[in-house]
Amino acid sequence: MNRWTIIALLLLGGCAPKPTDQEPGGEPYFSLPSEAYFKESRIQSRADLEALPAETVFITSGDHGSVELSSDDLHALARFSRLQRLHLRHCRGIGNAGMDYVATRTSLLDLDLSGCVALTGEGIAKLATLRNLRELQDAIMHGAVKRIRPKFMTVACMFTGLLPIMWSAGTGADVMKRIAAPMIGGIFTSFILELVVYPAIYEVWKWHSEVKKQLSPQS
Repeated sequence: MNRWTIIALLLLGGCAPKPTDQEPGGEPYFSLPSEAYFKESRIQSRADLEALPAETVFITSGDHGSVELSSDDLHALARFSRLQRLHLRHCRGIGNAGMDYVATRTSLLDLDLSGCVALTGEGIAKLATLRNLRELQDAIMHGAVKRIRPKFMTVACMFTGLLPIMWSAGTGADVMKRIAAPMIGGIFTSFILELVVYPAIYEVWKWHSEVKKQLSPQS
């Protein structure tokens, strides 16, 4: 690639249209949550909680410390199948027992329990407890999917640098090919192992060594 080609590429890059927040049709590239996601429903007692409609998505106790809620009152959360945001700040009556009810709300995306002084690490651990094999598989799938992009970018960059060596024919090419060949094979193998094999092995190990044993006393 000569210098004139490089200059032309730089000029084309500088003249390229800048990305905008909207597509030609007027639609944005990103989508925000629905308006209901931001519309809050304030509560101060269990009566307020039970009076809310079942389709409520955002429940908050506000920032004050006069909320009269206990752990048993959170049983009323079972009605809200679409609940996405739950802010129970400074609710001194909420302890570890209340997390059993919160953990059943699988639709939750945002949880704020700041100021709940009766809540300890034991209660927080209940929110992360896997209750069945399906939840374990979903968690592993979520983690593996998040690794696809960084792993693919790493492998693609290394392939871009190593593959041309396999077709080189200059001085020392034979030595460089013998160095590059196992590196290319190792990179490809690690890509498959990390995204396909390791998650499957981890699922088997995690289920039989930890999750299954935790579920046995409950059943």
